[in-house]
Amino acid sequence: MNLRIIQIADPGVPNSERIHLSVLADTSLEFYVLLKSFSTTTGVANGAAPAFWFPTVNVKRGDQIVVYTKPGTNSSAPLLGHTNHFFFWGMKQTLFNMPNDCALLIEASDWESLKRPKADSSSR
Repeated sequence: MNLRIIQIADPGVPNSERIHLSVLADTSLEFYVLLKSFSTTTGVANGAAPAFWFPTVNVKRGDQIVVYTKPGTNSSAPLLGHTNHFFFWGMKQTLFNMPNDCALLIEASDWESLKRPKADSSSR
């Protein structure tokens, strides 16, 4: 994996809660997903949600990524020869409020989705 979670900063603090990540190698963010889950004595629990799918953005080794859980507008800013990338999850409430809450980063280079079929109004 070309990204690493550094920390969850200000967990539970409205408008400040964020996840810091570091870029370990040049990559595109398009296949990365950040999930809110919780830790157990044996690892990470099933049923992780909600998900933040990163947009298609190319990042370079040494760049930093900050994902705020609040709504906002994605941006980037140069810093000491690298770039800080700022993303916004768009949540109306903080996500990391309990001691066992955790951020889970997944590289999903291959995935599939299926949209739920519309309900048939004639069968009601």
